[in-house]
Amino acid sequence: MGDTVRIGIAARESGLAPSAIRYYEAAGVLPPAALGHSGYRRYSADDVRRLSFARKARTLGLPLADVQALVALAFDGECETYVHDLVGRVRARRTEVEQQLAALDALRVELEPLARDASCDDETCDAVRALDEADGGPSPAATDLDSCLGGLCASAAPAEPGRTMLHATGM
Repeated sequence: MGDTVRIGIAARESGLAPSAIRYYEAAGVLPPAALGHSGYRRYSADDVRRLSFARKARTLGLPLADVQALVALAFDGECETYVHDLVGRVRARRTEVEQQLAALDALRVELEPLARDASCDDETCDAVRALDEADGGPSPAATDLDSCLGGLCASAAPAEPGRTMLHATGM
């Protein structure tokens, strides 16, 4: 069979699990493996290079279809075509990441006041009210002390270090 390796060695050399190699083969990222005399899959050095490339492309968050196209261009296409396609896909991915970061930053801004200001006293349960207000307005539960966390706010004894609200209320 020449210089080919079985799936375990291909996995170790490419940094992928054997199941990922079989997945990439089934998805068309990698051509079907040659079979040795014993029926085991055999992978060439080029196959291992394709797998390593696919792993690196996936760590960038590129979808499988992009990985498949890039692997095909990288190993079977012209350099200029490959580079042009790669740059376009990476720029699109960067835009997606920037949008995700903006959404996460907006979420962080929403969470900060709740984490900083949540409290529970004899009059209100600020934690419940803050969540209700974030959802469009107070609910009846937020205005009724007995429903504030099932009455825990009104009946809670001061917590001792290392004790939770459930310990303090005898639950």
